[in-house]
Amino acid sequence: MNNTRELLNWLKTQYGITSISATYADIVTVNKLQISGDCDLTPSLDRLLALFMHLEDNKLAYPEPIRAVTLLSKLPSQIEKIAYSYN
Repeated sequence: MNNTRELLNWLKTQYGITSISATYADIVTVNKLQISGDCDLTPSLDRLLALFMHLEDNKLAYPEPIRAVTLLSKLPSQIEKIAYSYN
């Protein structure tokens, strides 16, 4: 399996759509997720993307602007300074 989307599609085929409690758990995980500034950002970003895709598969999609703001709120403080400089 080459990427997260393929993995999630495979899991969905194998196990079906998750329950409302699992969807709620995904939302809580999105809200609690923090991206550390002292390591590679890729695993945390992949995890966040996977959560968004999983929620979308369960008919609870975050619109693109909400995804962007959520991502910005999760970034480490070092990157926050860069984000402010672009505004």
